[in-house]
Amino acid sequence: MTLYIPCAASPLTVASAADKTGLNPGNLTAVFDVNVFGIMPPLWEWFRCTIATAVPGGTFTPAPCTVLRNLKQPVSFTYPAGGTEWDPVQPIPLRDGDELYFLWGLASSSTPVPVVTLYARYDADVPANRNFAG
Repeated sequence: MTLYIPCAASPLTVASAADKTGLNPGNLTAVFDVNVFGIMPPLWEWFRCTIATAVPGGTFTPAPCTVLRNLKQPVSFTYPAGGTEWDPVQPIPLRDGDELYFLWGLASSSTPVPVVTLYARYDADVPANRNFAG
């Protein structure tokens, strides 16, 4: 039986802001980089995500959102109507040092902004993770 353990910082929440990646100019982007993730297990996964606003019950303009790993590999897509939650059928496998970018089709002047909460876990039975003490 798999022994899933939440990553120490999970869940992680990031508010979208004006894009600084250069891939989504003029629009909002939520960045989960190594500064947000901190130290992660060698192998871990993103298994759940919510998107809402900072104000409970608030909504944002519906817009497409592409999710990239390490600014190059598409790993997911959503088009929330003011908020959403999803639990990928296949969790997104990640490695320590990976980053996730939520590129919104929303102008950087949009308010309120989408706030992304990401849930991460790791399998303690995977040999690479056995010595991880997070």
